[in-house]
Amino acid sequence: MIRKTLYIFVLCLFGCKNIEYYSHYKLNNNPKKLTIVNYDIKYNSDSTYSKTKSGVSYYEFDSKGRMKNDYEINPTKENKNIYKYDDKGNLIEVSNYNSDSVLALSFKSYYDRKNRIFKKEVIYPNSKKITEYEYDGKNKTFIKEYNSDSLLTDITESILNKKGEIIESIYMNNEGETRSKRKFNYDNYGNQIKSSLYRKDNTLKDYSLFFYDKYNNRIRVQNFYIRNNDTIKSGDTIIERKYDKYKNAIEVKMKSKDGKYFSLKEYLISY
Repeated sequence: MIRKTLYIFVLCLFGCKNIEYYSHYKLNNNPKKLTIVNYDIKYNSDSTYSKTKSGVSYYEFDSKGRMKNDYEINPTKENKNIYKYDDKGNLIEVSNYNSDSVLALSFKSYYDRKNRIFKKEVIYPNSKKITEYEYDGKNKTFIKEYNSDSLLTDITESILNKKGEIIESIYMNNEGETRSKRKFNYDNYGNQIKSSLYRKDNTLKDYSLFFYDKYNNRIRVQNFYIRNNDTIKSGDTIIERKYDKYKNAIEVKMKSKDGKYFSLKEYLISY
């Protein structure tokens, strides 16, 4: 039987142009619940470290393996998200509630007859922002972003390869003038392995390299920037994962180029 793979939905899907930077993570075997415990890391003088719980996130999934709701608790905020889908299984709405159970904002997506998103809305109590999607029928997608006054602010032109992967995004102002562009490279499994940012004069500004383990989960991110034709490494993050028998990560630790951990997450999964 083909194993069903579940992708965790995050609110960034409604607003971010790029793939979420570090959390390239998938869940197998159709879990019912997931609890993610976040810890802050503090190093001692003898190079050992202690961990302090900084927040907990709870996720629940429906019978079809889709995100049903999630709840986050940390020292500075509490919030809950409720997810809704249409008859085709498309995510159409995420409602975000604050610690007083008051609707703080909602995210809505609208689909065309070809099951493609043509509009997204971020709705606040007194305003909303709209993002529109246009398709040329070949290999280009145009994204237009409007502010709360319904004024066009940004345009993104994305070029896709035959697999439907974005290989280049051109970021423009409201008049169509290029601000910058980003190119993407992938491996044979569809994992993004390189992201390169170019200035409006087409000179390379910086780039990132991504590495994956045998389960196609991200295990390393290297960042570089260009200065006076020299390539300088600005970051190197190692992501260590421990897996359960279903090949789901149950612990994720991140450490920087100095070899010290700066993030620890525990994944408690109920099947």
